[in-house]
Amino acid sequence: MEESLKYAFIRYQQKNKILFTKSDPIIEHLQLLLNQYNRACITLWALTLAQEMADYLSTINPNELQFIKTVEICKLWAQGKCKMPKAKEEILICHRLANDYNIENNCFIHALAQGCSVCHTIKHAIGFPIYELSGYIYKYGFDNAEYYINNRINYYEELLVKCNNMKNNLEWAKFIINKKTITS
Repeated sequence: MEESLKYAFIRYQQKNKILFTKSDPIIEHLQLLLNQYNRACITLWALTLAQEMADYLSTINPNELQFIKTVEICKLWAQGKCKMPKAKEEILICHRLANDYNIENNCFIHALAQGCSVCHTIKHAIGFPIYELSGYIYKYGFDNAEYYINNRINYYEELLVKCNNMKNNLEWAKFIINKKTITS
C-alpha cells in the first residue's frame, strides 16, 4: 500500500467514515497547489468537480434532481445572480440527502456539497478531495483504490491549470473577483 493511503487505512480500521484529513500528505500536496491560484480559478475548479459529481450521482439515482439543482444554483451564486441564503439552503439539502445513501455515495454527495460551498469560502475547496477520495476507497477497496486515487490527484492538478486558463472568460460576482488567495 502506498504511503499516502497508510493513514486512510488506519482510519478505515477505526471505522471512521472520512478517511483523509487536511494533515495527510496527499491532501497537504493538494492544498499547496490550491494556494497558488486565485479565488475565481478555485471556484471554477470546485464547481466543475461538483458538476461532474452531480452528473455521476444522477446515474446512481436518475429520479433525484437535487444534486444538479444545487450545482446550478451555486453557479448562479458565483455569477452574482443568486444570493447566499438560497444557495446555502440547497447545499444543506444535499448534506441531509447524503444520509439516504450508502457510505460511498454519502462521501460523494458531501464532496459535491463541499465543492458548491467554495462560493462562500474557498477554504471548502480541500473538502472536495477529502470526501471524494474517501468515497473512492469505499467504491474500489484498498487493494484497488491506489490506482484510482493517483489518477484523480492527477486530474485535480490538470483541472486547476485548465480552470486558471478559463477563469477570465466567465462572469463572476464581485465577491469572487475581489479576493485573491486562500490560506489553509
